[in-house]
This record gives sequence, structure tokens and C-alpha cells, in this order.
Amino acid sequence: SAKYKSSRIIIEQYEPAQFETLSTNLRYLNHETLLDVIGVCEEEHYVLYPIVNAEPLYNLFEKDVSNFYAIKILRGIASGLRYLHHLKINNRKRKVFFRCLAPKNILVKPLQSSENVVLLKNIGIKEDDTLFMAPEAQEGVFSRSSDIYTLGLITWNLFEGSNFDPENVNGTEVSMDQLPIDL
Repeated sequence: SAKYKSSRIIIEQYEPAQFETLSTNLRYLNHETLLDVIGVCEEEHYVLYPIVNAEPLYNLFEKDVSNFYAIKILRGIASGLRYLHHLKINNRKRKVFFRCLAPKNILVKPLQSSENVVLLKNIGIKEDDTLFMAPEAQEGVFSRSSDIYTLGLITWNLFEGSNFDPENVNGTEVSMDQLPIDL
């Protein structure tokens, strides 16, 4: 029996190099925060996804999001990153970095829908969306640190809205009690 009974799906086509990276990663990845893949079409570089009740994270930057919801979103993203950064296959560590942890690749479900409200997609694909990329990632150097840098930018946007300008953050005062982390 099929896991998805709906006849409606989302089909996304990728460039050949992106598709190769994504399809390689899909063989190993299985986590509650990762968007399920129904199948792939290797000849056309398609990935088939289920339709989910979720919207891209960037849609929330203009809305008044409660601190509770924002923290649930950030915990979901952090959980997915932790999984990717500590992935082991056959007892060997495999380096998987998100590469493009941009708001368009983070789907957010309604708060009442489930415990986990985040679904991540396009793991390991480098895209040209540089607004949320760490400076070294813009030069093609990816690491845990570049994913965490992006998580910081996303945190800022969730709490400050779309007023964030990554080129002009020096000297910005932020109260530590506004941040959703324990130091």
C-alpha cells in the first residue's frame, strides 16, 4: 500500500548537478524535519514531493508571529541541522551541510498541526539565494558554521520581521532576553 493516497503531488525539476547531490543525500536522510520524497525521475531530474499543509518561512516574516511559535520553528530547524551535522552511515560520520538554509527551503506547518512544525527541503543544494548565506558560503565554502550563521539570520527575521539588513548589523543593540536561546 502506498504511503500517500492523494493523487496530488508537487514536482520540482533540478539542474543535473543539483539533482545528483539531492538524490545522493535522499538515500541516507530520514528525519521528522525533512520533507518526505515520494519518488524521483532520474531521466528528467524530477523530485516528487507530497502536498503538505505548510507555507515557506519567508511568508511569516511579515506576520506577527508569537514568541512560542517562533521558538518552535527555530527548535525544528535546529533539530534538523543537528541531525544533518551528526549523521552517521555504517558507523562512519558523513558530512552533510544544508548549503542553502534559506527561508524558501523551510516549510512551516500551522501551530496546531503537530509537535514538529518545520519541514526542510533541498538539503545539500547550493543555490544563488545569497541573502541568508554566510560570507564563506557565498565563496563556496560550506560548514556547520555557515548553517548556524544562517540560523542566526532566520532568528533575527522571525523576531524583528523583514527589517533585517545583513549589511548593516554592526552596533545593533539586542537585549539578550529577546533571544530564544540559553547561554
